[in-house]
Parts: sequence; structure tokens; C-alpha cells
Amino acid sequence: MQPELLSDLVDGADLTRDIDALFVNAPLRDYDQRPRVNDFTLPVLGMAYIATYAAAQGFNVGVLDAEAHGLGVAQTAHLVNTAAPRWAGFDLLAPTYEISAQIAEHLDRDIMLMLGGHQAKAMPAEILLDQRMSHCEALVIGEGETRVAALLDDHRRRTELPGVMWLDPVTHMPVTGGIGKIRHHLAPDIDGLPFVDSGSFYTHFDDKEQLLAVLRSELTETAAPGPAGDDPIRAHVTACWTALRTHRPTAIGLLQQATAAAPASGRLWAELAAWTAPLRKHLENRRDHGEPLPGDPELLVAAVGVMLAGLNHALPADDLGDSRVADTVTNLVLHGLTGPER
Repeated sequence: MQPELLSDLVDGADLTRDIDALFVNAPLRDYDQRPRVNDFTLPVLGMAYIATYAAAQGFNVGVLDAEAHGLGVAQTAHLVNTAAPRWAGFDLLAPTYEISAQIAEHLDRDIMLMLGGHQAKAMPAEILLDQRMSHCEALVIGEGETRVAALLDDHRRRTELPGVMWLDPVTHMPVTGGIGKIRHHLAPDIDGLPFVDSGSFYTHFDDKEQLLAVLRSELTETAAPGPAGDDPIRAHVTACWTALRTHRPTAIGLLQQATAAAPASGRLWAELAAWTAPLRKHLENRRDHGEPLPGDPELLVAAVGVMLAGLNHALPADDLGDSRVADTVTNLVLHGLTGPER
């Protein structure tokens, strides 16, 4: 289930206080239109370093990783507007520039826009003249830690900061700051910078088991089908298969760890039971109503779980036979190798 609360999505910021800056890692595509189908992404280290330095200077800042959370343009813009930071920062890259511009276009006008990244360095003037970026108050070229903190202190300091550009309100042309001998901003002393706070992009866990518990809950939450239809067993098998494919990296990781554990630990049995719990409850309900079953519901669903988990591991993520798996397993469970009676 996709989280919707700011507290579930924004890392690093104290949401009980006004937010000075929210740094947004734009999604690779608009997930409002086409949801993501994997659970893996890379941490936004660059933004985390900038956020860490700003926080060390006393500013209340956070990171919204829209790519990691699978957020679309509309939802990302809504979350930023809801958080209402003084600044919204974007790390502009070639693959995400258009998405970033679309998000920026939908932000409240009283939120100042701060831009950086490889694309900002490659084509700063074109970006500043892009109407969707019209409320950009600072485009930062190069390493941004110290200059971002200075801008958070007072955006008018952009005139003294080298490599910071904005659109002149009179001439409507890009201009660059940099007054005085403050070139150290372009090559800050990295030994003097605080080490990155991983809380800016990563939820901390006490141990590996706690992390696995969270991953397992995300998997099992999606394994339950919708309202009962004419073929409930097929619906349950399909829901379980869809959950395994949607969270394939997580499911494979849990399966590999459970398989590697000692048989006496019961780890593999516990994983299979968790993934197939909705189907087990359905079969138990049928048994309680007097319907005959070929065996114990717990053992039956474990067998189904083994088949689905094994196929999820064996078939590539983009395998063309994906859509046939749930039906094939359901037919095998219902009718065996001989198929339905004719």
C-alpha cells in the first residue's frame, strides 16, 4: 500500500515546525499514469549531503524521494505544497528534467525554487527561461553544500555567491552572482563537512530482522484479493502472484534467506504462511461451512506458496508468460494434471 502521510514520505525534517527546504528527488516517470513495478532504487546521496550540511547549520530540512516511493507528478506536487517549505530544491538530471519541470509548475508560487545538478550545469540559461521554472530564485552550479546553506539564510545572498544564477526581474535575462573573495564555496573543505546523515534518505532499523519485518508487511498487504467474485480461489492465487511479482526483489530476498536458514528454524514455512494467509483463511472458512477439501488448509496453501515463490524466482521480471502463471497454478490446484472433467 502506498504511503500518503508526509511523515511516511519526508525524511530528515521536523514536520511540527516550519520547513526551510524540502529537497525533491523527482521520479523517473509519472507514476500517477503508470505505477512502478519494482521496489529498488539508489539512495539520493547528493541531496542527503546538502541536507546534512544545512541541518548542521540549524535549518529544518528534509528529503522527499519521489522515485523511491513511486510517486507521480500530481502527488509529488501536492505533498510539497502540503509541507509548505520556504524552498523546494530539485537535482536536475537529463532523464528527470521534464518530470521535475512539471512538478515545479504545480508548486505554490510562494515556495521558492532552488535548482542544481548536472542538467543545471549543462544548460542553466535555458532552464531559467523555461516558464515552468519561472519562480526559480537560485540555480546552483557545482557543489552546493555551503551555498545552499547561505541561500537558506537569506536568498538575497545569491548576489555574493559564485556560480549561483537567477532571472533578473527587470531584464528577464539570466544573471550570475559572485562578489568578493569567497571562491571557497566552489571547492569547500570536505574534511570540514559533516558526514552524511543517512536519516535523510534511509529509515533506520535496529537490526536486519526489523527491516525484513517491514519488507514482509509490504508484501503481505498486497496479497489479499478484492471483493469475492465467482471464482474466489483463482482471485486469491492471482492476488498472491501479483504481490510476489510487484515486490519481486523483496520476495526473492526473503525466500533466499528462509531457504538458507536451518530447516528446524521453520523460517521457510513461516514465510510461505505469511504470503498465503488470505488464501488459507478462505479455505478454512470453506472447511468450516462443511465444504470438502483435499487436505489441511495450512498445508495446501504452503504447497501453492512454494509453486508461486519458485516461479517468481525462476521467471525474469519481464517474462511474457507472467499473465498465465496464476491461471495455470489455479487450474493445477483445482483439477490436477488431468485437467477439468469433460
